[in-house]
Amino acid sequence: MFFASNYFYTWQFSDYNGVLFNIQGRALNNTVYWIAQIVGSVLIGLLLDQKQYRRRVRAFLAWTILLCMVMGVHIWAWYYQKCVPLMFFP
Repeated sequence: MFFASNYFYTWQFSDYNGVLFNIQGRALNNTVYWIAQIVGSVLIGLLLDQKQYRRRVRAFLAWTILLCMVMGVHIWAWYYQKCVPLMFFP
């Protein structure tokens, strides 16, 4: 799980940010990234703490939300990496 959740940091913080942003853009991107991490973990924690739903329902709901978010981010990253540079550097 550690590898699966942390392998992308090298690409994201070095290659992606270093090529596409200047120093101010990298700082803003990193700040927004970590704030989103904090907000997302608090929201998932609040969902998991809801006592009005059974534990099984909360677990499947949280897994579904996380799966959709992760897949959405990976699809967007693939699109951005494959298609956007062609718009700027044909």
